[in-house]
Amino acid sequence: MSYSFDVKKQLLSIENDTCCRKAELYGFLLFSNTVSDSEIRLVTAYPEFRTRYLGYLMEAGVRKFSLECQGKTVKKYICRVGAPRDFRLLREWLCGVSFASPLHLDGRLLTRECCRRAFLRGAFMANGVMVSPDKNCSIEFKTSHHALGAEFFEFCKDAFDLLPGSTVRNGKKLVYFKSWDAIKDFVALIGAKDAVYDLANLEIEHSFRSTANCRFNCDNANIQRSVDAASEQTIAIEYLFREQIPLPDPLQEIALLRIDHPEDTLSALGQRCNPPISKAGAAHRLKKICLLAQEKGGV
Repeated sequence: MSYSFDVKKQLLSIENDTCCRKAELYGFLLFSNTVSDSEIRLVTAYPEFRTRYLGYLMEAGVRKFSLECQGKTVKKYICRVGAPRDFRLLREWLCGVSFASPLHLDGRLLTRECCRRAFLRGAFMANGVMVSPDKNCSIEFKTSHHALGAEFFEFCKDAFDLLPGSTVRNGKKLVYFKSWDAIKDFVALIGAKDAVYDLANLEIEHSFRSTANCRFNCDNANIQRSVDAASEQTIAIEYLFREQIPLPDPLQEIALLRIDHPEDTLSALGQRCNPPISKAGAAHRLKKICLLAQEKGGV
């Protein structure tokens, strides 16, 4: 099973009040992309979810619906509600919301915070795709109804101060969350507590790995700079020695030490001097050697 299914399965244990059951069903129906002004098709890949929302439909008074299963490899469980009486009862139970095209988000069912959370939960159960945090963690919703997608984007921002992104992919409106904070906030809002803990732990792990990688890369870069500098110094010293250009005693000393200890750091070279000098002192002397070689045309 997918990571999305694991998170959604956690949500099945949440028990709602009547108002929240209505809001959750509304979110599920809107984002199943199978509603119109004359028929509703409740579509899900998981029989557990179909059972939950069939219960909601029956609570609304729906008595006539057809059930079918499509697909061989990936199965889809479909419940159709098309009888005029049942369709009318369902719309009345949902406070008269419209399913006419183009679909819009009706706020009459979303006046309470608990209902707004339930609506998000229903939308996620129907359409949300959550990529495993082990990969590039994200949550995505897509709908062929662009107006609905734009209103859902604004709803997430205005109702909960979430910060989603929005784009169009393959002709469908896509609303997504990619930052760790936004994903954790969303998962907490819909009630998947175990997933929140998992995400918090994985975020710490990712942060630790990122910091370790940064330090490793920084150390490698520092090592490379040191190697490059030592190579430049050695070339300058060998040129001066080859051309028999005299050096003051302090420069002669550090030059010989660099030739004898090409892998030493500046601090180590400084400590080999007699008397010992600081890292800055060793760097200063070697810089003077390189400048002298440049003046003489050797580098």
